[in-house]
Amino acid sequence: GTLVRTLTTVGAGVDFHDVILLPNGNYVMATFQQQSCDLTSWGAGLGPGETCINHVFQELTPAGGLVGAWDTASHIPVTETPQRWREADLNDPGTPDVHDPFHYNSIEFTGDGFLISFRHLDAVYKINSVTSAGSIVWKLSGTPRPESLTLVDDPLNGVTGQHDARWLGDGTVSIFDNGTFALGFGSNRQPRSVRYRVDTVARTATLVEDVRDFDVPSSICC
Repeated sequence: GTLVRTLTTVGAGVDFHDVILLPNGNYVMATFQQQSCDLTSWGAGLGPGETCINHVFQELTPAGGLVGAWDTASHIPVTETPQRWREADLNDPGTPDVHDPFHYNSIEFTGDGFLISFRHLDAVYKINSVTSAGSIVWKLSGTPRPESLTLVDDPLNGVTGQHDARWLGDGTVSIFDNGTFALGFGSNRQPRSVRYRVDTVARTATLVEDVRDFDVPSSICC
């Protein structure tokens, strides 16, 4: 029960969703910060002077020193937020003037990069490093972009509102697929635990496992 270490992000508040310990002894955490954004592409009267929540992923030494950082907003445009999450955001009575286009919820070290799950993008991204130059290697599910993988053998065509993306030793990725707003804003489907085999040569993600509890009709959040 003895506190060993307290660690937080540099320059902005920390996001509580996840923290990982790297083999080199450093940690990776993400910020939860408000900043100016351009939501003209969302319509609904929004423009370039809006406020958005952004996440900057930071590699930190055990003493809290910043080694490198990867800025979500610099690599992923708000146009990748699906319409159902835009509608959910605009109908949120809690913080009507603060928008949440990404909503990160898990990060995983793969040995040659990182997997990051973004709930409001309905997608998991593989990046090659948590530095400013880190590039997106592939994207699984969500709005298509050049790095998107082709989904194979998944009748539901990907995940929605997912959590807990983890890289397994056999070259597959497991994800808890909440099914949130899968049928449109306000309409959820049954959750499932899925596993995809990623082929970076063929650029595919093939569904190899789909596990469901039929006593659970929906899983809105977690």
